[in-house]
Amino acid sequence: MIPKDLSRPEAAREIFDELQAAGISVDVLINNAGLGLYGDFANSDMDRNMHLLEVNLMTLTKLTWLFLPGMIARKSGKILTVGSLASFAPSPRFALYNASKAYVLFFSEALREELKGTGVMVTCLCPGATKTQWHVRADSENIRLHRFSRMIDAKIVAQHGYEALIKGNRLGSPGCDNNITALFSKIAPRAAVLKLAGFLTQRSGSSSRGCCFCKDSTHVC
Repeated sequence: MIPKDLSRPEAAREIFDELQAAGISVDVLINNAGLGLYGDFANSDMDRNMHLLEVNLMTLTKLTWLFLPGMIARKSGKILTVGSLASFAPSPRFALYNASKAYVLFFSEALREELKGTGVMVTCLCPGATKTQWHVRADSENIRLHRFSRMIDAKIVAQHGYEALIKGNRLGSPGCDNNITALFSKIAPRAAVLKLAGFLTQRSGSSSRGCCFCKDSTHVC
């Protein structure tokens, strides 16, 4: 195990260099780390915003770029990126989080197409609400969304992601409800999607607003 704070710009290179020094070749790369922010962007803390973007976007991109050439040279490798149902649509009060997950999805799909014929496969896992401490740490556990959606056990999400990766699927989205939601986000008018997202991300029985930060970079949502 190599513990690193992935919000540090140097973290990806340090991980790569330590593995290289140990003579370890990476055949499977899983980009799972991610942070969440809940609240209105105008009231947010910019340091925390940058922290989220560094983990969700920059480190993911750097790690992929660093390990990919070795996979291509060996003509074998698998990369699993963890997006979200949030990858498919913007959402008020999760503006940065959803935007970062959209990046993960688009980046993964484009990279997969580029790598055709190389022996390297890219899969993006896009789970919905998952039973972890993510919502508690983000202070979003009492939003309306949880009254209408069923949280999936983290083990089921992990198993689905593993199976999608091994099969070489482009996407993995566990649960029928999640697939329906993703389809709605794709085909419904964007104005309708935004209005529904705005409704679902309001706090239940309260109009209070704030901005909270999820400090755990290991949970899936």
